[in-house]
Amino acid sequence: MSLYDDASIILTPNAYKASKLYSLKPTNGTADFNVVRATTATRVNEDGLIESVGVNVPRLDYSGGVCPSILVEPQATNLLLRSQEFNNASWLKTSVTVTANAVTSPDGTTTADTITESATTSVHQLKQNIALTAVNHTWSLFVKPNGRKNVILWSDTASKGTAFDLNAGTITSETSSVGKITALTNGWFKISTTILGTGGVNVSLYFINDSGNASYLGDGVSGVYVWGAQLELGSYATSYIPTTSSTVTRNADVIGGAGDVNTFNSEEGVLFVEMSALANDLTNRFIVLSNGTSNNTIAVYYTSVSNRIRYIYEIGGVQSCSITYDSATITDLNKIALKWKVNDFSLWVNGTEVGTDISGAVHAANTINNLSLKRSDGLDFFGKIKQLIVYKTALTDTELTTLTTP
Repeated sequence: MSLYDDASIILTPNAYKASKLYSLKPTNGTADFNVVRATTATRVNEDGLIESVGVNVPRLDYSGGVCPSILVEPQATNLLLRSQEFNNASWLKTSVTVTANAVTSPDGTTTADTITESATTSVHQLKQNIALTAVNHTWSLFVKPNGRKNVILWSDTASKGTAFDLNAGTITSETSSVGKITALTNGWFKISTTILGTGGVNVSLYFINDSGNASYLGDGVSGVYVWGAQLELGSYATSYIPTTSSTVTRNADVIGGAGDVNTFNSEEGVLFVEMSALANDLTNRFIVLSNGTSNNTIAVYYTSVSNRIRYIYEIGGVQSCSITYDSATITDLNKIALKWKVNDFSLWVNGTEVGTDISGAVHAANTINNLSLKRSDGLDFFGKIKQLIVYKTALTDTELTTLTTP
């Protein structure tokens, strides 16, 4: 036998259709996952291009490389108007000119604009004014250098933001903000800055010269290519949401409902998942085996403590097992396994047993009947999943080492 043969459920980013994510095992459909998202959404496809997918279609996202992950995101709203039309009057311009639809964009169409600095001594800026309450928000943009390598995403109202070097693909400075830069295909980057707790904001893209000055004499020819502007509430940038004349909301991905009592063993087994968080944002995010309630669960989750992974085994609201691991980087892919058997519980992360509990009861037979990327009280998992596997027997330490080693 092998770890593949022994598994009762295997989910990888593979076959799907609208409203359904198919498991490799079993093949009778019992462990296929239901997918709900009542809006379209975008992903990075196998060619490295941003692509829209339909209502309730699972997102197999290739932004991490040649192998996809299942992308699961919360609801988000793009608050910027005309997200791809920088020549529109919604975008205020200072000492720059815009050439619309000039080059190929990150979605493979000729819809990216050229922003060129004027030959004047001034700030060189694109801006949109947005009214916000005092909450965390993230401003992101797809950008590619065209003679000007240094740019800043900035909030004029808060005097906060992040500076980027588009040649090096690096963050050069952060002012009371958290920046991120991700390389895409064909020289494009997605850049973002998260600004904490401020009200109404002027969302600005500034050019800066090689001396680090935002006000300088432009040469009339240098600039950048831009596409896909987004401003959203929250502490990280989610996938791109296109807008035209109004804001647009993408609903959350809700994935669950796999299996029945014959798929699981309530009394002993292993749950394995290879997953990463979208951000270390101090929120509880569950992947759960259960009987459909939040009081009878076998769960792995990110917690409200920074970079913590936790395993709980709960019977009737009482924890029979609780193990935490505080040395994870949850935004990286981690291979995690939970083992349960009466008086024999353990948590494994990336090839190492990181915690045990040798005293505890287990659920009665035929109790657990559901596997979901959420808990019944609404603490949904948001992140990326490469593999999700269930075993109906407690694996050996050697098998768990093999299973979880990166």
